[in-house]
Amino acid sequence: MRSRHTRLLPFEHWPRHRRSEAVIQLKNRMRRYAADYGGRFDSLFALDDPEPAAAGCNWFDFYFPGSNRFTLWNASLVTARVAFQDEAGRLAREQAHAALTAVEREAERQIEFIPALFSDTGKVWAYEAVSPPEPHYARFEGRTLHQQITKLKVDILHHTPPVIHERFQILPGYRYGVGLNMVLDVEVIDRTVVEYAIDRFLAVGECNWQSAQPVPLDRLRPLHEQA
Repeated sequence: MRSRHTRLLPFEHWPRHRRSEAVIQLKNRMRRYAADYGGRFDSLFALDDPEPAAAGCNWFDFYFPGSNRFTLWNASLVTARVAFQDEAGRLAREQAHAALTAVEREAERQIEFIPALFSDTGKVWAYEAVSPPEPHYARFEGRTLHQQITKLKVDILHHTPPVIHERFQILPGYRYGVGLNMVLDVEVIDRTVVEYAIDRFLAVGECNWQSAQPVPLDRLRPLHEQA
């Protein structure tokens, strides 16, 4: 039986026999749900196949075994278009927060808890988290922090769009499997794309990888902006 200590360790620090058991259990689930996922991977999410275009699936989290019996990958796959939007949002948040003072940044993180559920005798049984009213900043021309982030993101997307590459990025420290971020230049994600991502990752040697060529900008913008 696995010890509590082992459960708290990152997956890559588990004893080899525990990692091997986890891979075997994953392969058993892959066989059990082969009708849903094809037998190459498993997931906690439904994959909208065979009509992915209608569903617009642009991200998918899944698990698949590595090339040896001790490796299990906990993968998150997104389209390059989603990565483009995410990176613009990250840059916008970074710029907006940098314009605030330390005191203002701390105030933005404050959350108040107010009584929300009472017993018949008036005892508080539960509290509700409530964010205080958002302040408006003169340096943001009267906008709130969130409004400023939205404006900056739009500006970044149109004037200084981030460069996006297809890539695989390993993220150690997960408690189940080794973390893996995957970005591919595809329209939507279906079973075929997931299997293609697995094959490409295995082909590059299950390591960090980035394409030498960035994804063309016209592939990253929303379809309605490509006219």
